[in-house]
Amino acid sequence: MTPFSAALAGIILVGGCTASEGPNDPAGPFTAVSAGYPFTCGITPLGNGYCWGYDRDGELGDGDTTSSVTPSAMAGGLTFEEVSTGYFFA
Repeated sequence: MTPFSAALAGIILVGGCTASEGPNDPAGPFTAVSAGYPFTCGITPLGNGYCWGYDRDGELGDGDTTSSVTPSAMAGGLTFEEVSTGYFFA
């Protein structure tokens, strides 16, 4: 699977994803999702950001460069109202 097809798989499967990893997140779906190349990001109802997919250049925002097929919490303790991703940026 190429990084791009992995990102597309994230879009297709996001309806069943939940972000219950964070201590303050409800066990519910993302309220916003944006698919970049080659990764995807989502926001929970409490504004916590998660990304998954390719991470060679730190695209997932979790403080490392390890790609992940499951949502990984963004570092920094920030909350978000919107999410927008593109070609290797979020």
